[in-house]
Parts: sequence; C-alpha cells; structure tokens
Amino acid sequence: EIPKGGNELTELNPSFYLTTDFILHLNELIKHLAMYSLDDSIDTRGAMTHAGNMWNHTEHVLEELAFRSAFVDSNRRSKNLTESSLEEALQFIRIEKSDFFKRVGILDQTAMEKSVTIRHAMRSSVHRLTEVSVRLLRTLEEIASDARTGRANPTEASVTLFLDVFDRAIMDTQRNYHTQINRALGRVRTRLSSLDVTPELGQYLMSLTNLYTVFKNDVTVKLAMTNDSVAMSYDHYRTMIDGQLSAGISDLLATAGLSTVHTYLHRCLKRYVYPYYDESLAVAKLLYCGEPEVATLEYLVTVAIPILERAAISDSSAMKMGIICNSTECMTNYYTSLADQILQTDLRLQSYAAFIHQELAELIQRMATTIENFYQKTATAAMKDWPRDAVLYQPYEEEQILLAENASCLAVRTYLKMLNLPVAVDQRANAEFMSPGGKRTKLPVLRVENFVYAEFDHIVTFLEKNFNKSLSASLTSEEKDQMRSTSCLVEHLFTTAEQYISWIDPEVRDTVTKKRNGCVFPFPLNYVQNWRKESAVRRQLRLADFLTQGLDTIMIAVDHLCQDLSDRLSDRRYFFGNSPTELDALVFGHLYSIFTMKLPNNVLALTIHKYSNLNQFCKNIDETYFSLKGK
Repeated sequence: EIPKGGNELTELNPSFYLTTDFILHLNELIKHLAMYSLDDSIDTRGAMTHAGNMWNHTEHVLEELAFRSAFVDSNRRSKNLTESSLEEALQFIRIEKSDFFKRVGILDQTAMEKSVTIRHAMRSSVHRLTEVSVRLLRTLEEIASDARTGRANPTEASVTLFLDVFDRAIMDTQRNYHTQINRALGRVRTRLSSLDVTPELGQYLMSLTNLYTVFKNDVTVKLAMTNDSVAMSYDHYRTMIDGQLSAGISDLLATAGLSTVHTYLHRCLKRYVYPYYDESLAVAKLLYCGEPEVATLEYLVTVAIPILERAAISDSSAMKMGIICNSTECMTNYYTSLADQILQTDLRLQSYAAFIHQELAELIQRMATTIENFYQKTATAAMKDWPRDAVLYQPYEEEQILLAENASCLAVRTYLKMLNLPVAVDQRANAEFMSPGGKRTKLPVLRVENFVYAEFDHIVTFLEKNFNKSLSASLTSEEKDQMRSTSCLVEHLFTTAEQYISWIDPEVRDTVTKKRNGCVFPFPLNYVQNWRKESAVRRQLRLADFLTQGLDTIMIAVDHLCQDLSDRLSDRRYFFGNSPTELDALVFGHLYSIFTMKLPNNVLALTIHKYSNLNQFCKNIDETYFSLKGK
C-alpha cells in the first residue's frame, strides 16, 4: 500500500517512492562503509564482518525493491524507467561487492597491511557507490516529469528502520539487565552456601532477592517508557517532516538537469550529507543522528556489572568471615550485621536506579530535540548562516581532560576563533560518549543545528563544505598539498606521543592520567573506564606500530618533526605568511597543551622548548586569540 501525504498533497507516485527507498538503503550501506573505514578501533576481522553483513543485507533489500519495481501501478514509460534504472544500479552494486572482496582477499599481507588494504577498499567503494546514488537521484527528476503529483518520503524509511533497531536495542537491554541481575543473585547464593543456615541469613537472602527484583522491574519500566517516548516523538514529526521536505526537493528535482552531478547531490540532500573521507560523500540521513543513542543503552548495561557486584560486596566477605571467625559470638555478630548491609545495598541500588533514570531522561530529550529541530530546519534543503546556538562539547578542562584530548579541543577552538565563528564551550563529563566517533581522540564534539561532528579533521571539512569557511582558500594548490601533508604528520606524531606519555609511561599513567580520566566516575566505575580507555589507546598505538617502540624512539621522531616545523616557520608569524591556516591552529593546539599541562615526565615539553620560534609562535597566537581569557 502506498502511503498518503496529507490533505494538501496527492497520492505518492509508486515509482518515485521505490526509487527513493532504493537510494536510502544504498546510502545506508555507504554510510556504514565510510564509518568503518575511519574507525581505527575496529580490528581487521571485525571490520570485514561488519562490512560483509551490511553488503549482504543491503543487496537483499535492493533486490526486493528492484523486483517490486516491475509491478508498480504507473504508466508504462515511468515503469520501464524505474525497472531499468534500479536493475542497472543493482548490477553495478553486485559487481562492486565482488571487486571489494577480491581487493581485501589478498592473503600474503601482515596484519597492518591487511588493515590498510581493507580501509582503502572501503573508501574506494564509498566513492563508487556514491556515484550510483547520484545517478539514481537524476532518475527521480525524470520520474517526476511524468507524474508531477509525486512526493518523496525521505525520512519515513529512515525513521521506521531506526525505530525497529531502537526497539530491538531496548529489548536486548532489558534481557541483559535481567541476565546480570540473575547472575549477581546466583553468585551471592554460591558464596553464602558455605555458611551455616540461620534465620538472619535466610532473611538477608530473601531481602536481597526482593531488592534485586524491584530494581529489575524498575529498570524494565523505565526502558519501556523510553521506547514509547522516542517512538511517539519520531512518529509525530515524521509525516510533517516529509511534507516540509517535499516542496523543497520537488523544486530541486525540477532544476536537476541544469546542475552538475556533485552540485546536484549537494543541493538535493545537503542536510543529509556527511563528509567521511576527503571528497567522498555519503548520505547519512536522519538515522545517523540517533545511532549513537543505541550505544548509550549498551553503556548502561556495561556499567551495571560492577555496580551490581559492588551492591552485594558483603557477600564475598561472608566466606572470609566463615574462615576468620573461630568463635560463635563472632559469627553471631556478623549475622546480626546483615540487616544493616541490606540497608546499604538498598541505598546503592536506589542511587544506581536514579542514575539510569537520569541517563534515559537525557536520552529521550536529546532524541526528541533532534527530531524536532530537524522538522524546524526542513523548510529548505540548504544550510543557513552560522547559527548562534552552536555548541562545542569537551571534558572538564581543569579536572578531567587528558593531554591528547586537550590538544584536539584547543586546536578546534583556535580554528573557530580564527574564522571568527562564535561557539559556546560546554564542558561535560560524558563528552567522549557523546561523540559520533573518530580516528583518535573522538573530541571535541561540535553540534551545529541538528548535526554532530567530532575531531579536528571532520570539523574543518564540515565548515568548508557547508558554510564555505576555510583559512586556506588563498593558498596555491602546491601550498595546500604541503599544508595537508604536514597537518597529517603533526596530528599523527603529536597525538601518538601524547597518548604514549599519558598511558604507557608508568609514572604519568598512575599519578596523573588515571586520576584525571576516572575522577568523574564513582567507584568502581572509575576503574572500568580507565581500563576501557587504556585498552583503546593501546590498540591505536599497536595499529600505528608504536606500542612496542621505546619512548626515546618516539622522542626522536617528535624532535625531527619540530625541526621541520621550525624550519618551515622560520621568522614568520604563521606557517604560510601573515595569515593563519588550519595547520597553525592544529600545531598551536598540540604545542600549547604540551607546554601548559603539568606532568611528572616533561620530556615532550623539553623537546619542543629547544625551538625558540615555535615558542614565540605559541605566544603570538595566545595573545591574539585568547588574551581575554588570560591564557
């Protein structure tokens, strides 16, 4: 059945709808391949598994849509046009899938070479599949010329798909909570089985079971309410969004023949476009805005494991009491104290339930705001001027932020100041978990209207693509190439050295890094977060082939980089003359962070301090852009 648009809109053209749905599912594959190609935290096997699942799922869905295109109730020309265009696109996608697995199927490679090959193949596929999406968008214009009553529903398939995924995530979260609670109770009974059965012990077990049952029911109700609230918000705005978009997209389709291929893609779906890798474009759609929230549910379950264990910590001490106490009076006192321990357990579970309630309430608010803002912004399909409500999220600067993360955040703040783009800096304990992802630090997180971007490279690309804001527009092609290559080297080497100092050097790790990274989390969650963060950094250093290198080797590489930067800067104010570029903002962010963050091992600062012009460079930018803050 073909959906209706509303009182002021006529029935949707079936050919138009099938082609639009085909494009949306194809762009879902493009988006995931682009995300995997940039995520260094996914290992080779994981990346291949994810990519294979997405290829197979998308091919199955597109085959069904192409089959349905042969039976649409439309005139003969539109019907043939839809059939031929979708079949041609499907055939190209099958060939690209086969070529992709051939490119990544090379056996005679090391793990590092294999990882590079897979990500390169994904980026190539992103570019080729995007061209298919562009050609299908042109087909929509021809279909619309035969049936001017057509109306696109670009958000319907996306919202429906996301709500299905979100509903399954809610159900999985409920089952995971029930499993963890049942396991916690099982461990309690096992630990206490070695003690003599007494009325006090029986009462303790019954009370603890009741507490866990109440907690389980409470979590189940909260998750169900979250699911209903999100579904209500998205369903409410979905139809209105399609109505708003239809007018703008119809106008763009009418002028498609006058535009170049890439310009047309920008104009028609600019609000959906996310620049994942260089000039390759992938349509992210509205679904992209909600995907990070599914990770929030997984995060809550991960947190539950140590919390539930901590809530019944007295049970493990029960076995020790049975061994230590060699008198009846001692054990009697212990059994008597179980009533007090139940009260403490009750308080811990209530506190954690309140934490879950707050996290889910914020999740609902974020998702409701996302869909509402998207509705408010769909009067046109073009990005407006720089908004006044742009926000930059980062960890707490004084207490929490680490060296590499601070460098990335400061680089972005400096770049925005150089462009004279105002932004509100919002310090959040969970800034890292708000990030949609990234290659290294995943910070800072820039929110502009209903779009979220993270890390320096992505933010710079976003500003240039959507607001035509860039500091390197006046450079020659050769100078731009030099700037990009140097920026890549600066980001790689400085970030690697900063992470190595922070997490591999034992003195810095134990006295500074772990205390700062875990300070915003309660015990024992702070230990879990430190373990998670350190594991992620070690994976990144291992992929970069620096984990097994000594600190002296890394410092030699940093010293060579500083020498190159010093020679390039010479006696100028900025690297490319009298005006700053992206490279100046990035270098300042790293150098200033290294100079100002106090660490027990200051080998990085000592290495950089040898170059006087780099010191003066930092001083000039600090006085020019941050003098009001007294930095």
